[in-house]
Amino acid sequence: MKNLTFLFAMLSFSLFSAQCVIKGPDQVQVGEKQLYTVDSNQEPCTNCLQWKHDDQKLIFETETNIPQVTIKGSVPGTAVLSVEGKSATGLLKCEKTIQIIAPLESILAPEKVECDIKVEELREFKIAQNKVTFESSPVGKNYTYTWTVTYRSGEKKISTENTPQFDFSNENVISEVELKVNTPKCTRKLSKSYNDYFWYFF
Repeated sequence: MKNLTFLFAMLSFSLFSAQCVIKGPDQVQVGEKQLYTVDSNQEPCTNCLQWKHDDQKLIFETETNIPQVTIKGSVPGTAVLSVEGKSATGLLKCEKTIQIIAPLESILAPEKVECDIKVEELREFKIAQNKVTFESSPVGKNYTYTWTVTYRSGEKKISTENTPQFDFSNENVISEVELKVNTPKCTRKLSKSYNDYFWYFF
């Protein structure tokens, strides 16, 4: 008979102990605050609850003897939040497992930079019997230029003038001119090729 009485008492204690749940999110980010509430069909006595957690992954932001508490995520990992207290009919005791996750990073797509170089054409002008000047169109005030001419012999000459001048002859004609235009935002390259006969009639 004593054994039956003891067993009934233990069973009753277990039932009373299990009759509450902790309501709140299953996940909390590090640095984020969330609200958790004990929900029970047994009204706890005033200020006799005790909230606990098993390590420093959580931080309480409010008093821990009230039905509703605010916690903040501290360290990534798994934490167990528990609460217990007395009610008119027995002991309230329940717990909740919470995942503390690293803060989500906002990944911003790189801003597309619009190239502000409007050069679309290369032109050549004869300024002397064996001298040619080049220019780009249109000309930009904030542009910097690097002109490279390649001769049929393989020789290359470079100029950083806006309208550079280069020598040529029937024996050493220019086979290609290349322009690299720079602004603080971007770089653009243009080139133009010439056949050998172009310079004979230039």
